Amino acid sequence: MIKELTQRYQDHLGIGKKGDKIPEPLRTDRFKVKSNDSPRIYNVGPSEQWYKINSDYVLVDHRYKILDIVR
Repeated sequence: MIKELTQRYQDHLGIGKKGDKIPEPLRTDRFKVKSNDSPRIYNVGPSEQWYKINSDYVLVDHRYKILDIVR
């Protein structure tokens, strides 16, 4: 039940889930954040980037594949 609600919530926001790619409009510099901007997110490697989308932090790789979502 909770898993289904979480999935609906993510689908509603347009973020997706781990393994999906983030939508094209969200790939802009406007949504990018650094790992020292928030204590909730951790440092990442050179081919990974944090995005802040609807108050959630989304970690993506260089192919825009979602690796982690921090709420």
